[in-house]
Amino acid sequence: MAKPVLIVEDDPDIAEGLRYNLEREGLEARVALTGEQGLSA
Repeated sequence: MAKPVLIVEDDPDIAEGLRYNLEREGLEARVALTGEQGLSA
């Protein structure tokens, strides 16, 4: 089972790059584009 990681980043391009690289390392990455989204994730 992959370990979950929450990415909170307001730049969608950076968030997508982080998500892509973390998933390649076998982690389950979720993205929130605002702090509010991150708190509710």
